[in-house]
Parts: sequence; C-alpha cells; structure tokens
Amino acid sequence: MTIVESVNSLLSLSPKGGHAVVSVYDLLRQECGLSQKEAAAFHDARIDTVISWCSGRRVAPVGVIDELRDLREDMIEAGHTLAYLVQLVPQFDDEGNRFVRVGLPHDDPDAVVCGFPCKSVCEAAVGLALAELPRGVPVRLVPRVRGSIPTAVTQKKGQNRVTVYHFKVWDSRSGDYVTPLRKSPKERIVSVGGEVIEETAERIDRLALDSHGRYDPSLSRPAASSLEGVYAELLFDRCTGEDWQERAARLIDEFKARGGSIDKLMIAYRDKYQKPGDRGFRFLEGLVLRH
Repeated sequence: MTIVESVNSLLSLSPKGGHAVVSVYDLLRQECGLSQKEAAAFHDARIDTVISWCSGRRVAPVGVIDELRDLREDMIEAGHTLAYLVQLVPQFDDEGNRFVRVGLPHDDPDAVVCGFPCKSVCEAAVGLALAELPRGVPVRLVPRVRGSIPTAVTQKKGQNRVTVYHFKVWDSRSGDYVTPLRKSPKERIVSVGGEVIEETAERIDRLALDSHGRYDPSLSRPAASSLEGVYAELLFDRCTGEDWQERAARLIDEFKARGGSIDKLMIAYRDKYQKPGDRGFRFLEGLVLRH
C-alpha cells in the first residue's frame, strides 16, 4: 500500500480557522479539473458515491484513484505536446510583437474528440501547457481550429488500462448471491446481470483480461503474505464444530485489526486449500457480499 492509498483523508485549516476534511481523492479530482458531477460520469459512479469519496466519509478504492492518476498523466503529456506545438509557428501582431496562440475546446463533445472526458479537463491540460511556455511572451486563448490552432489532445495512453471489480450475481442453483473469484469491467458485470462491489476497484492493463473479459487477481499478485497465509490456516481449522461461525468471526475481526485484507485472504485460502465451496471460503464470500 502506498502512502497515497493509506493516507486517504487529511485535515486542513479552513479560512475561518477550523478544520475541514480533504480527501486524497478530492485533491486528485480537482487537479484533473473534474467537477463532482463530471467525476461521477467519468467513473460511471453515483454522484452520492463521489461526494462521499470527496468528503473522506468513504475511502475511494485504489482503482478509482488510479483512474485519476492515469487521466492526470494523459493531461500532462498532452499539455507538454501542446506547449511544443504552439511555439513551432511564431505569431506576430500588427506591430511585429510576438505572441502565442493557443486553442480551447468549444464544448464537451469537442473535448471528447480531443480524447478527454469533458471540456474542463481539456482546459486543465491547456493550463499545464501554458505553464511551460516562455515567460514574457503574451498568450492569446481562442477557440481551436483543427489544423491551424491546436489545443490539448491526448493519446489516451491511460486508456490501455481498465478498472475491474468483484461483483455479486444470483446463482439459481444455490438460491443465493455468489461472488466470482475473477474480477470484470463494469460493462461485463452489467451484461451478466451482476451488481458491482465498488470497494474492490482495481486498475489493470487491458491485456490482463482473458478472452471472456475477466481478470484473475491471483495470477498477477505475489504469493500471499505470511499474515494471509497464517490466517487462512487458522480459518480452515476453526470452520468445524457447532459454534464455528462465532469462532471464525472473532478470527476475522482479529485479522482485520492487524491490517489484513479480506480480498487477499480469499485468494490465500483458495490457493492453499483449493476448496472454493467449503465453509471457510463461503464465510469469506459472505463477508464480501455484506461489505
């Protein structure tokens, strides 16, 4: 876990001298030029979910943070390229004074053509370009004209990555919801009638998806740490007897208090015992569904 992921909300002084909660997600969202409404559309998430991420009331999933990081990287590259392009053809006014002419997107659809989710993000990328221009040279902002007045255009290298999630789906054979081990992008989850578990978001390379659009987290993760491995053994041992659920619940509480991840514990348990239908695995699956 990186520092950014572990310190997800910070306290900052408000203008009135009090304290206001600022989340890492909210800072990155603002750096990308996204409003809360635009961020909801960008993540394909509910607006109230985005608001809770911004306030720090809920921790934004790592995959969501990575979506903003990828977008920011695309913006930086687009801004750098724009700063270079607008200096290739010097502009001069009637008095012979040099200036730089920089284009702006006309509207949201025009920004999408340029590879950005909305106009405000494209404008933020233009702002990054302005910061790289030579000092002392006037800048004129005008609507972009394709082929003559450039604006920021992204190659969308970040789009080579995709966000995947665990999800729950109704299993008619068992008469209950189940959580498949493999994660999937939202569009696939919707297509199979599943319900996304937002907190399990993870950003991966598209090439990591199998031919069915699924991603197996265990294939790209290192072997389970000693913590997950030890508690997988303990859980297996405790899933016997009449009061096994109570003893298993106490064990899981202890595991989480030590900073353990239920998601990783599921993988460790599955890899160690290869019994995805036994009590221990079903118990962990239930914890994920109730999360």
